[in-house]
Amino acid sequence: MLYGLVALAFLAFWVYCVLDVVAAEESLVRALPRTLWLVLVLLVPTIGGAAWLFLGRPEGVAPPPDSGRRAPAPRSRASHPIGPDDSEEFLRRLDRSRHPSARGSETDRLQAWEADLRRREDDLRRREDGD
Repeated sequence: MLYGLVALAFLAFWVYCVLDVVAAEESLVRALPRTLWLVLVLLVPTIGGAAWLFLGRPEGVAPPPDSGRRAPAPRSRASHPIGPDDSEEFLRRLDRSRHPSARGSETDRLQAWEADLRRREDDLRRREDGD
């Protein structure tokens, strides 16, 4: 009876470790790639499972509630990409480009380019007439 309970405990431990390896995010797994950890846990259940829990399991995984340790703080919204309509800087630039004074400076610049183009065309005509 005792051997049956011990065997059942080892089986439960093994299943837990296999599922934990499969559920772990690849980029957070430590020491070895996740696939190698899975092979190790499957082929050497007790030692592989213990090694996974102590050496390979991602750090920062929320501990069980009774352990006394606090769970890691959730990532802030600022670390995630945001859309342009949520960006204050984008909205400010959009307002500036729609503002009449901003259009005026663009109009002035366009008029200066047109004047420069006319001057260059006149220079080319004079050279062609002179040759």
